[in-house]
Amino acid sequence: MMTLPNADPSAQSLARAGSTLPWPTRHARIILLLLSVTVVAVTAYGLTVIVRKGWSTVFASTDPVPARKVASPPTLASMESRVRTEHDLAHRVQAGVPSTFALIKGGAGERLILPPNSAGITEVIVELDPSGQTVWLAYGGEVTGKGTRGLPRGAVEQLVRDRPTVLVFTFSTPTMSRGVEWVLGMVEVSDSQESAADLFTTKWPDDWATRFRNEWISKSGSGPAAVPADAGGVTR
Repeated sequence: MMTLPNADPSAQSLARAGSTLPWPTRHARIILLLLSVTVVAVTAYGLTVIVRKGWSTVFASTDPVPARKVASPPTLASMESRVRTEHDLAHRVQAGVPSTFALIKGGAGERLILPPNSAGITEVIVELDPSGQTVWLAYGGEVTGKGTRGLPRGAVEQLVRDRPTVLVFTFSTPTMSRGVEWVLGMVEVSDSQESAADLFTTKWPDDWATRFRNEWISKSGSGPAAVPADAGGVTR
């Protein structure tokens, strides 16, 4: 066996032992140096991205997702001009049968002729927004949108303050037919203080839109009653 010149036996033994170690172990110092350089380079690049784009674009926000904004409301005149069909609800209400109608996405609205009621409202126009996620109601000189979180499954609408006239709408899931998307609607009319109080105290799901212009309470001694209060109601 060849011996190293001018080397003592212990040095030769260490050299032979070192040559048998795994490659990563023998070059540990070089590997650590390369890793250090890589870490520094990656960190510098990351800081450059943060400076250029800002923290908000690099890290996701933990804030809750805001509710979808309601589309711009149509005007009363435009809704009036787009009415497609009229539905007289008088006979249906007397028979206790809900009235049905179809809403075409972005299409003409439906005029609902109401039976005589304590609110004095004679008709309501219902229209489905071009987005297919907002239902517009027009009555008594105002337009109100239902569906800030998407197409509502239903809507409960008190028409006038201090009057118990309430409309209850239900809407089907959108249906596509011959390239046209539409929703089936159903409406019931309530015009008594007792039924209005029951509707107010009902726990409606989140996918329903509710608007009560008064706070309704139940009197344990004489039954439910409508009581005027400083409440603007909720429109969503």
